[in-house]
Amino acid sequence: MFGGLAVVGGFLVRAGIWRGRWVELYRNRKLPALTRNGVLALLPFGLAFVFFSPGMQCGGSHFHEIPWCSSPLAGAALLAGLVCVALGIFVAIVAPAWSKPAWLQAAERANWAGITTETSDRTGYLIGFATIGVLGLGVALVGPGSLRSWAGPVLIGIGLLGGLLARPRRDRPS
Repeated sequence: MFGGLAVVGGFLVRAGIWRGRWVELYRNRKLPALTRNGVLALLPFGLAFVFFSPGMQCGGSHFHEIPWCSSPLAGAALLAGLVCVALGIFVAIVAPAWSKPAWLQAAERANWAGITTETSDRTGYLIGFATIGVLGLGVALVGPGSLRSWAGPVLIGIGLLGGLLARPRRDRPS
């Protein structure tokens, strides 16, 4: 679930829909590369989570009980996950041109002239609160007994409440 959310965030960045505060961090050359380029690595890291998730079912004593765990597909999924992690680390450190969205490359070529980062920070908040909600859902479904009973619902509640508050507000007539 978290991997899917990161993939969606990566697509929002590439499409130029999410141009929040991270663009200002990206433009600041004094910051470390991982801080500047981390958002560009959302897509490969998200895909790594997506590939690792089915493979994690094959760990421990359940290995022989799940038929697909002994197939080459399980190994291929884990290998694809490792490749995505390596690619994500490379993108986060180096940020090659092919990893940058077209709108970001155009902004850099134009020395940021006329380029605005008008997207509300609410988009980033919404993604953050959705992540908290998804984490809460995971805790509620597979967490240990005592944690499942209180932490899952609390995290889901924080995610939902934050998501509702982060949505764009309509202008009210004065």
